[in-house]
Amino acid sequence: MSPPSSASALEQAWSAHAVERERAAAITAAWLIVVLVPLWGAFDRLLEPALFERFLVLRAADAAVTVAALVGLRRARSLAAIRRWSALSALACGWTIASMLPQIHAHYELYTVGFSLVFWGVGLLYAWPPSRTAAVFLLVLAAHVGGRSANPANASTEQFAGSLFYLGSAACVALFVSSSRRRLERAAFEASFEREVQNHTLESTILTLQRTQEQLIASEKLSALGRLLAQLSHEISNPVNVLKNNLGPLSGYARGMAAVLRQAKPELSPEARRTWQEHEIDYALEDCEAALADMGAAVGRIRTVHADIRAFMRGEGPTRRRPTCSTGCVPPSPCSSARCPRASSFENSTPRCPARAASPGS
Repeated sequence: MSPPSSASALEQAWSAHAVERERAAAITAAWLIVVLVPLWGAFDRLLEPALFERFLVLRAADAAVTVAALVGLRRARSLAAIRRWSALSALACGWTIASMLPQIHAHYELYTVGFSLVFWGVGLLYAWPPSRTAAVFLLVLAAHVGGRSANPANASTEQFAGSLFYLGSAACVALFVSSSRRRLERAAFEASFEREVQNHTLESTILTLQRTQEQLIASEKLSALGRLLAQLSHEISNPVNVLKNNLGPLSGYARGMAAVLRQAKPELSPEARRTWQEHEIDYALEDCEAALADMGAAVGRIRTVHADIRAFMRGEGPTRRRPTCSTGCVPPSPCSSARCPRASSFENSTPRCPARAASPGS
């Protein structure tokens, strides 16, 4: 597998990582909203009992929107869809509290602190691009200003200015925290990605080294085999040449002695004839000729194998010939027939097959 090394591969990997990371963060934030926003109803009943029922409806609507966003987050497959659903959840929570804050009578500052939790939560849980985070914060602050414009009677101008300054400061700090967290996560991911690239490169290098080692071992084996074949060829060459050079004269000597013995046989004395029969000289003469012929054929086969070995050492292919099925088949040795009943006979009968080019011994 080739290592991912291009900038496009890095961006694709970062996008795939961001999908799962932001989905998990958005689901966590949505569950916190679903659980904590209704629980604040207890504080509404304690601090602003006159507004409890109205605020309960607003908190229930916020929880319902967050539940819908939670379903959408689980079904979303793209990063853009996840960010849309998570932004909707954060905006619904911020707008709900922004619509409640102008109606507060006696505990405006406490509810302002609770309102700031929206900004702190976004800054701590999400790692959106700074532009998206700033846009969400501006929309929430705009809802706060719009709510003040719609209901200016409950809180004083000083209280509103203080709350706006505090919420704006919280938004700026949360934006800085979210941006820093995003940069740190990006740096950590790039370092992990670079390490993965290096691991792929190292793995590829190791595989290349293993293949090179195997090739070197195979080359060394072939080299050792070549040296062995060269030594074997040298050791075979001399004895085979001795046999070949002496078989011809030896066959001539044997034929000459056999002719002389056959001519001298009628003139032998009775005692010499008995010795002739006891030692089976007739059989010996025939067997000697057959044995010499077999030895000649065997030497020829050895020379053929030796020639193929030399051709292999030179990088050539073995010599291909067109033998028949009976090539190399010789009649049984007279030694076998001499130990069988007189009526027995041996016959070499092989079918005639079409000749095909082949290497000797294959």
